[in-house]
Amino acid sequence: MNNLTRSCLYILCFVLLCGLGVRTAQAAPPNDSFAAAAVLTGETGTTTGNNILASAEPGEPAHDTVTDAKRSVWYQWTAPSTGEYYFNTFGSDFDTILAVYTGNAVGTLTSVTENDDYNGPIFIQSRVFFPAETGTTYHIAVDGWEGDQGYLALNWGPASLLPGNDNLASASGISGSAGATTGTNINATPEGGESVHHVN
Repeated sequence: MNNLTRSCLYILCFVLLCGLGVRTAQAAPPNDSFAAAAVLTGETGTTTGNNILASAEPGEPAHDTVTDAKRSVWYQWTAPSTGEYYFNTFGSDFDTILAVYTGNAVGTLTSVTENDDYNGPIFIQSRVFFPAETGTTYHIAVDGWEGDQGYLALNWGPASLLPGNDNLASASGISGSAGATTGTNINATPEGGESVHHVN
C-alpha cells in the first residue's frame, strides 16, 4: 500500500465517522428511583432534567387514575413556609404526569394531588396546587403518559405570586366599546400547548 492509498483510506474513514457519528449508551437519570430523589430548595424555582430510560420501581403507585407508572423521575421539596404552592411542568417537551406525595417509602406514599393534562387534552403538560405546611417534605414524581419520555422543566412557587388571570381558563373579562384596565404579568407562566403570540 503506497502513501497515497493509505492517505485516501484515512480520509474515507474520517468522512464515514463524521457522517455516522459516534453513539454512546445513555444511562437512566440519577433521580430515577424514589430513594435518589433530586432535592429542590426555596420558595420558588425551576429545575430541568429528563426521564429518558427512566423506569418504575416495585411498589410505586400509579401517578394518575388511568395508567401505571412507567418512566418516572423523583424530586423532594421541604416547604419553607405554610401556604398554597404550585408545581408545573411547563416547558417540558413530552406529555407529562405530575404527582405529589408525602411519606418515606415508595410503597407507602400518601397522595396529595396529581395532574395529567392541565386544562384539558390540548395542553399536555401538568400543573398542581396544594396547601403545604412548613417543614413537611413532599415527594414529586414526573412521569410520561403511557411511557412518553423527553426533557422536562419543573417549576414551583407560592400560588399567591401568580396573577389571577395567569391562564386562559381564568381570563379577566372586559366589556364595552372603550375603556381601560390595569394588571401585571410578573411571575406569569406559559401554559402547555400555548400558542406563540408573535410571528417574527
